[in-house]
Amino acid sequence: MKSLNRALSIGLVLAAAASMAYSEEFPSKPIRIVVPFAPATIGDITSRIVAEKFTANTGKQMIVDNQPGANAIIGNEAVSRAAPNGYTLVMASAGSHGLNSSFYTKLPYDPVKDFAPITQLFSSYYFMVVGHHVAADSVRELVALAKANPGKLTLGYAASMTQLTAELFKLTAGIDMTLVPYKTEPQSLTDLRAGRVDIMFMPTAAALPQIKAKAVKVLAVPSLKRSALLPDVPTVAESGYPGFEAVAWMGYMAPAGTPNAVITKLNTEIVRILQMPDVIEKFERMGLVVVGNTPEEMAEVVRREMAKWAKLFKDVKLPKAN
Repeated sequence: MKSLNRALSIGLVLAAAASMAYSEEFPSKPIRIVVPFAPATIGDITSRIVAEKFTANTGKQMIVDNQPGANAIIGNEAVSRAAPNGYTLVMASAGSHGLNSSFYTKLPYDPVKDFAPITQLFSSYYFMVVGHHVAADSVRELVALAKANPGKLTLGYAASMTQLTAELFKLTAGIDMTLVPYKTEPQSLTDLRAGRVDIMFMPTAAALPQIKAKAVKVLAVPSLKRSALLPDVPTVAESGYPGFEAVAWMGYMAPAGTPNAVITKLNTEIVRILQMPDVIEKFERMGLVVVGNTPEEMAEVVRREMAKWAKLFKDVKLPKAN
């Protein structure tokens, strides 16, 4: 038994030494970030900012590889099967690692078991806005109006995330309103301003110009804390629904099994980039909130998001996609 324990101890020491040696050499070749979204989208733009800084800071190349399609499933599946050596990363998101496991009957990857979190890059808030024709200037007034007119208020959406945010709000507030799908967000906004639809959850970048121009009324932000861009706007949680949260986020993950020392090295360098003033400024101009958390904190976000959307699908009995 002593011989076995000694052998195991030696094996663990050798494995740790090998991992440390590997991390000291890392990276020795270009790192590829698979962005499962089209060029010129937020995930692509922010990854190119990080890649440029990483290359400049370390002298080691980081490149962006766009693999869009199927609600980010294509790119995530590819990375889940990549070698766990730190040279292939994926831009994970609230959709790919929070929502997809509830939205689809079956995924070709497991959001938890197949990936090793590195860090979240940013969060992006939505704003709850209504048209000027709606007789409500707060969340409480909107809920009261909806309860007095069940099913009559309409909410326009053009993406699964805003649709599910609306479903979550309906369930939380105990109200009935009609959800109206649109092909694009601008089409929904046009109808909101014209009085043909009543409510929208709008991403920050799209919402800010409309709010500042007073083209719409802003009621709340569905995050746990107020937006620094509009600090006078209350959260939904403050408005009577504690814990209500629906935010978009993106961050980097590696394939499961990537050495911890490599994950730590990537986290340290990427978080350092996210703390650079010019990077923060670029992100904030796009309406993004820089995060830069630990791998453990990012893993907890994923678990919390998956549980939240799974509960919504179960409670509301939403159909799943094949």
